Amino acid sequence: MKNTLIFLMTLITSTTIYSQNQKVELPKKTDYKYWSFDMRKELKFDNITASNNLYWKSKIDPKLNKHEKQHWSYLKKTVKTIKEEIYRKNDTTKREETNLYTYDFTGNILEKVKYYDQNNEKSYSRIAITYNTHGNIIKFAEYTCNSFTKFKEKLEEKYVFTYDKKQNLIKEEKINATIKVFNYNSNNQIEKIEYFDYEPNQEGIIAFADEATEEEVESYIKQLKNKLILRYTFKYNELGKVILERKEEVIKSRYKIHTFQHIYSYNKNGTLSNFSTQNFTIGYEYDKSRLLLSETYKDLKSNTSKKAVRAYDKRGNLIKYKSTRDYTNDAFENIYEYNNDLIISETVYDESYGSMEQTYSIKYEHDDNAFLTKSITTSNNKTSEETYKYDDEGKLLNYTRKNTLTDEIYNYKIYEYDENGGVTKSVWNDFIKRKIEYY
Repeated sequence: MKNTLIFLMTLITSTTIYSQNQKVELPKKTDYKYWSFDMRKELKFDNITASNNLYWKSKIDPKLNKHEKQHWSYLKKTVKTIKEEIYRKNDTTKREETNLYTYDFTGNILEKVKYYDQNNEKSYSRIAITYNTHGNIIKFAEYTCNSFTKFKEKLEEKYVFTYDKKQNLIKEEKINATIKVFNYNSNNQIEKIEYFDYEPNQEGIIAFADEATEEEVESYIKQLKNKLILRYTFKYNELGKVILERKEEVIKSRYKIHTFQHIYSYNKNGTLSNFSTQNFTIGYEYDKSRLLLSETYKDLKSNTSKKAVRAYDKRGNLIKYKSTRDYTNDAFENIYEYNNDLIISETVYDESYGSMEQTYSIKYEHDDNAFLTKSITTSNNKTSEETYKYDDEGKLLNYTRKNTLTDEIYNYKIYEYDENGGVTKSVWNDFIKRKIEYY
């Protein structure tokens, strides 16, 4: 299936697996490609502190790994330690690394130690996270210890975080690198984010404790004003909905500031009616139930447009999604069928060669608990089959994807669990064994 145009909020077809009802989800946010990469990765603007904590913890906590976290959702006790041994998928005699994870009694990850040399425990890397009494991260530090450091632990990277009395994140400092400063309005909504260059031996910069006063933050910002490299600003309407997001970036090679912005408009019922930038606009139309009916994209430079329309059944399930052709993308159409709100088929048509032709189709099967058990995909006269098996609690035990004609297995996953719901074995790209201790 061809993508819709770059900036259009496209439909996300959710192939939700692992003991979850499969459904088709409507788009919830617009494309942020032009924001800086780490801003998109780290922060959700509706809760800076929470998303910042999650971002840094997920860097080292296997329970928060995007490919694994759904399998850890059945835990019955708080994890204290995990010893993880990683082997090659097809050679379990060769151990590639060992990881040791430590948690506090609330379940927050404290430390990850990775041993590369199985015969020398003096050679390792270590990441440690420190929290304040509110459970927010105040330090993230990475260390190495090996022959190059003469087997003495060496600090490689360190981040320090500061909060106001409301526990809003107000400063992130990467030692000897960049500094981010966060400002909020009276409703605790993010109002401004600024990036500054770091300059060593800078005089007058104050040292923050765990919490800082507004006066200290203001004084700190004033000392950094002339070193600004990036700024994001946000404005909201009387209902608290964002109406403006602006990015200002200092382009050093040209000695000028480049500005890009989002502008949002809403209907009286609060639904988004228009989204615009300097380059394009998107208009939205809804039915009486607030279901999105159409999106119309207009490129302001080329004066070209593209439209996507949706249709629903009486239960509000999306049954058709169709996009018109434009100068960069082919037209395509998605058709969905349901049984008691569970999607049972998806068919995609593409206008690549001047007429609508079927590109691929997927058939879905579910068990009595509405868990996805099988999907069969047909494309270009080739058929593949995906199967899923669960235990009595709904935990995924194995997944297999194979060619239905030759029985060739393309991919497989295997999971095993202990009595507390911890994942003690997983086989995918690697073969992983875990020994888990609980509080």
